[in-house]
Amino acid sequence: MANEEMQFKAGLEYASARIKSVQNKLIGINPCVITRNDLMSGIHKDGKYINFFTDALMSKDETNNLKRSRLIKEKGESYRLTCEEQVECIIEQSIDPNLLGRTYNGWAPYY
Repeated sequence: MANEEMQFKAGLEYASARIKSVQNKLIGINPCVITRNDLMSGIHKDGKYINFFTDALMSKDETNNLKRSRLIKEKGESYRLTCEEQVECIIEQSIDPNLLGRTYNGWAPYY
């Protein structure tokens, strides 16, 4: 019975995190903040490389001039982006060589 309760609780926590993620998307929170929060609330949160990935995701490297990191530095993580800013950040995130280089061999997003 205890195992069923633990699974039920884990399921509720997962569902709650998914709902919060969707809410953040709808109100315009920076996409990399949402992605970081999703990673940190899932099974990867205790992975040995999670900090490296989240640092790259949040563009903590001071030498870059990425819009997603500038918006966070200038306006904070809770700043609500316009639709245009959200699209720019998502495109920037999706073509960032630093993030693409961290995908695993065999990744097939087209399936």
